[in-house]
Amino acid sequence: MVKGDRQNRKPKFSRPAPGDSVADRRAPPLAGRRLIVYVQPRDNGVIAMAEYSKYQQKVIKNYYENQGTILLQRLGEHVTELYLSEGKARTKRWKDIAKVLDKLKVPATRIEQLIKQDDPARLAKLLEELLAKQK
Repeated sequence: MVKGDRQNRKPKFSRPAPGDSVADRRAPPLAGRRLIVYVQPRDNGVIAMAEYSKYQQKVIKNYYENQGTILLQRLGEHVTELYLSEGKARTKRWKDIAKVLDKLKVPATRIEQLIKQDDPARLAKLLEELLAKQK
């Protein structure tokens, strides 16, 4: 180690400089957070429905409100991966795509037809149609 090298290194743990706000040192939102569900047994021993905090209720509500968008994004990722996959991975990808299309309420006959044709371009065209319908 060179003598001047020690001076240029940053210490592993540093104290906040004067004027640093507490918000700068906090962890980013949702980092390390866990969903805590409070469940209390009833008098008859049956477990009651979970009581969610306001924050948890909001997260759940937002998920279900945006589920269509989430599924379309996932389908787009599957299309990209389908172009690159071969063999067993491609078969597995088509199974995952079929599940997503089923959740998006695409007719089963159309899903079967897409899988039988095994053409990512047709799936991409269907994704464009679904995105256009969403807007």
